[in-house]
Amino acid sequence: MISRRLLSEILSTFLEPKTHAKITDYAIKYSLENIAVGNSKQERINNLTLYFSKKTDDPKAVDTAFELIKELIDKEVSFLHERQLYDEYDVKSFEDTYPLISRLLQQDGLSIIDDELKYHVPKMVNIPSSQEEIFVLLDKYKFSTPSGHLRQAMDGHANGKWASANGQLRTYVEGLFDEMAEQIYGEAKVKGMSSHERKIELSKTTPPIFDVSLNEWDTAKGKGFINGFWKRLCPEGPHPGLSDLEDATFRLHLVLLVTANILKRFDGYMKNKKS
Repeated sequence: MISRRLLSEILSTFLEPKTHAKITDYAIKYSLENIAVGNSKQERINNLTLYFSKKTDDPKAVDTAFELIKELIDKEVSFLHERQLYDEYDVKSFEDTYPLISRLLQQDGLSIIDDELKYHVPKMVNIPSSQEEIFVLLDKYKFSTPSGHLRQAMDGHANGKWASANGQLRTYVEGLFDEMAEQIYGEAKVKGMSSHERKIELSKTTPPIFDVSLNEWDTAKGKGFINGFWKRLCPEGPHPGLSDLEDATFRLHLVLLVTANILKRFDGYMKNKKS
């Protein structure tokens, strides 16, 4: 699965400059001639993006989206290399020429390896799917403040603002766990509790949001998975700390995978609570 934002950026960047005839060639090649329709090139691109965005559960459509953006990116990488060979030493790499697309690729678990687009995390992990699940559940339970922090973190990462992204990730996770405890136990009970105390309460639900039997939470020694996850998000205490693309991407992926799982547990708990 490719995220909507990445699809939009890639298709707009590499298809919009092409002629209508060339866009049609791509559409026919990938059996998208009934999708890539419209009076303008941008309208045709928008229809392609919307189509793939609505087909996230269709393996064939997911594979087609990947093959299409892979062809577009691989051709551009090859083109830049050719320009460099003809003494155009000022030609930048793909990453330097298209920094936003490169960082969005990283967010989706993709990168250019040996001059071609590949997954740099296992495809089955499906980072974009975790993103989508998170925002659906954040909206469902009206976790608007954590949602805002996560969006800011992703925007910060896309814009290369590593420290800002890391700080927003920490705030997102802290706010999410705090608001989960408040929805489960009520504002009156958790009022005055620290964030750490609220996390302890999340390990006491039945079934637990943080499962002690799986070594996810350790109140006594702080050596559970969630304890370590929280510490990893900010190894330098309350400040986000220095970072780079690799570290910031690791933190983002870690947060998306962990909180997607925790949110699904929370959703299941709340459904059982109402029944």
